[in-house]
Amino acid sequence: MARTMVRQHRLAPAATEAMMAAMVDKTHLSRHRPAPPSSGNLHHASTERRHQEVSGGWHGRRRTARRRVATVLFLAGSAVAGRWLLRSTS
Repeated sequence: MARTMVRQHRLAPAATEAMMAAMVDKTHLSRHRPAPPSSGNLHHASTERRHQEVSGGWHGRRRTARRRVATVLFLAGSAVAGRWLLRSTS
């Protein structure tokens, strides 16, 4: 997906940037839950303990393992289906 986006940006940078801006605005930014007022952390670190922790991410090894298993199963299923199609046509 990232390579496709790079190619799109090389061919039509203005259109790609407009598309990405619209997608971020619709899918990444919430219009229903505004952020609570705060002093922010631009010039100094947050004093609240809960804002000093790292969170989020891709959920590490478990998700990576699931993705790998799903990929292997998909490829194996595709190989079986392809072999079955080749045998049925000959």
